[in-house]
Amino acid sequence: QKEPHGAAFLELLGLPYTGNSPLPLSVCNNKALTKHLLSSFSIPTPAFRLYSHSRNGRPGLRFPLIVKPACEDGSAGITEDSVVDDPKALRRRIDHVVGFYRQEALVEEYVGGREFNVAVLGNGTRDDPFRALPPAELVYRNRQWRVCSFESKWDHRHPAYQEIAAECPARIPESLRDRLRRLAIRCAEGFQLCGYARVDFRMGARGKLYVLEVNPNPDISSNAGLARAARTAGLSYESLIGEILRLGLARGPR
Repeated sequence: QKEPHGAAFLELLGLPYTGNSPLPLSVCNNKALTKHLLSSFSIPTPAFRLYSHSRNGRPGLRFPLIVKPACEDGSAGITEDSVVDDPKALRRRIDHVVGFYRQEALVEEYVGGREFNVAVLGNGTRDDPFRALPPAELVYRNRQWRVCSFESKWDHRHPAYQEIAAECPARIPESLRDRLRRLAIRCAEGFQLCGYARVDFRMGARGKLYVLEVNPNPDISSNAGLARAARTAGLSYESLIGEILRLGLARGPR
């Protein structure tokens, strides 16, 4: 992952740039470190363990579990097989992730409720405070899918690509909308984000929200989620890009 290197190079040159600084770009790519920090901020995140190889016995977590590469993004390494229901399947999936991706496997308790994401704009300063855009929901039109996998995001030939779709604004009560926004801004403050970012959530039992990931470098193309949320908030795509540029210039060279 070279994103932090690009930002660090621009900082060494004293040039302003858009988006997040090297620190959150580095930290948030490490899923386990992200979850440790979320817990330290008292932000709910699913219980997890980190594995460098498979082990016998139960991991001290409640099945079903989901197994992910510890340092990937864009749902790389996440398929329907990532959700496991017993120790045998868990060991098999850990071995696959460690062997194929050459990194540790993050194993966390699978939260199977509704899935949301919230985009955030701002620098976290007095002049440019963080503001959350309208929440979006990933709607699963077919119950055979349990996760937003790599295929559902990037492979238009895969059935999940058509059957898992974002709906923005999410059709939710105002109270839930406020909870999502508050948690997203708490993440932005805790991780010292700037410019633009996205926070991913899953809802558990009795409506409890869990933060799955903090994404400091989400897709900003015109058909992606950030632009969709901006349009819902009344910002055209051109205005969104202009705002991202303004926020980068306002922060200035470091």
